[in-house]
Amino acid sequence: MVGYILSVTQFYISWVACIFGVTHDAPMTGPVVVLGLLTLHLSLTRDRKQDALLILIVGLIGSVIETALILVGLYAFTGHSLSWVCPVWMTALWMSFGATLNHSLRWLHGRYGWAAVLGAIGGPLSYYVGVHLGALTFLSTLEFTLSVLAMSWALIVPSLVFLTELLSARYENDPCSDAWFPS
Repeated sequence: MVGYILSVTQFYISWVACIFGVTHDAPMTGPVVVLGLLTLHLSLTRDRKQDALLILIVGLIGSVIETALILVGLYAFTGHSLSWVCPVWMTALWMSFGATLNHSLRWLHGRYGWAAVLGAIGGPLSYYVGVHLGALTFLSTLEFTLSVLAMSWALIVPSLVFLTELLSARYENDPCSDAWFPS
């Protein structure tokens, strides 16, 4: 239960730090906070290698997805000089999300329908709040943008859950994994 609470807390602190930083003209605040929290996360988890790999992969996948959505003109990030690519703070958020997949979101493993529902609701809601706080601007209508985000996230979350399960299976069978660290 403590691990669940720490995982949820890590993600929400990361989200607030990233949004606060970008809306207060300090866009590197979020990534610095995320780096510290992910370092703490990796120092506490018993599956360091698996979690580190998952965090990096999710950060990369998220950056590609964000860049694609920027390029198709769905939204633009506030104060981002390289308007055609995902900002660093958004990559940090994806990495923070990656850290939850094997911990607070572990209950989604094998529950792809629930993962799709969570993604379809939570993803667009996060962007919607980000717009109202000034972190980004929707470039299409609200309805269209939220629909695209809902469909995207309904695919993204189950896919990331599946990826997490694949990595978990790989590390369970790896004699060199960090699984020997106490829980």
